Amino acid sequence: MPDFTCALIRTCLLALIAMLISCATTSNAPVPSSALSGPFFQLDATDAKAFRTLAREQDLQLATCSQEHSCEQAHFSRALSALFDNQHTAVKHFQEVIAGAPKSRLATVSADWLKLLHESPSEREQQGHFSKATQHAILELLNREKVVTEELIAHQKRVEELSTQL
Repeated sequence: MPDFTCALIRTCLLALIAMLISCATTSNAPVPSSALSGPFFQLDATDAKAFRTLAREQDLQLATCSQEHSCEQAHFSRALSALFDNQHTAVKHFQEVIAGAPKSRLATVSADWLKLLHESPSEREQQGHFSKATQHAILELLNREKVVTEELIAHQKRVEELSTQL
């Protein structure tokens, strides 16, 4: 069941992101790099602390990725959480997704996010209500992914305990 739940969460997240990107307008105007230094989405203090913790956990997961093992999902999750902290970090991780698996669905969504991140702030503000709804949906999905991961780890520990008793 946890595998199904993880897959469902990821599918919903990708669908939501695709919807956001399809509604966003694109711009060819260059954006100053200072515009990318802050968060894309704003969090309150309580949520910010929780997402800093999540970002540290994701960074640890990325540090343990082996070159033989695909790390695109980990980079994608880290990029999404970076949207609440630092757009430069998000850009870096979206680019890692594309570099690691250029023909994957995550690469396509990452490329769309990169286009959106390079829009001018005024264009983003035009999508204000949609952006706010998207922010809440991403927060909820990232929280659910964290809970599912914690449940899976607890389940695996329980299986190990029962195996040692046999």
